[in-house]
Amino acid sequence: LWIQVHADVLGRPIHLTRDPETCSLGSAMAAAVNAGIYPSFDEAGGAMVAIDRVVGPDPRNRDVYDELFARYVRTYEQLEESG
Repeated sequence: LWIQVHADVLGRPIHLTRDPETCSLGSAMAAAVNAGIYPSFDEAGGAMVAIDRVVGPDPRNRDVYDELFARYVRTYEQLEESG
């Protein structure tokens, strides 16, 4: 559910990797690029990252999140003015 909320709020798909240790994987990618094994992070990612599944945004939720964000902005502006 939480990943779906992220995708809905961002309006973008979330790509979930097969490897749950993404911090370690990122470190390994950085080491591989630095060692010259891969010329770029894009190439290292293509070779080292396996996508398990993609969670796409649900367009039915867009209006709800847009309204909630608008409320947040209005509240912030009001608090800033009264500050």
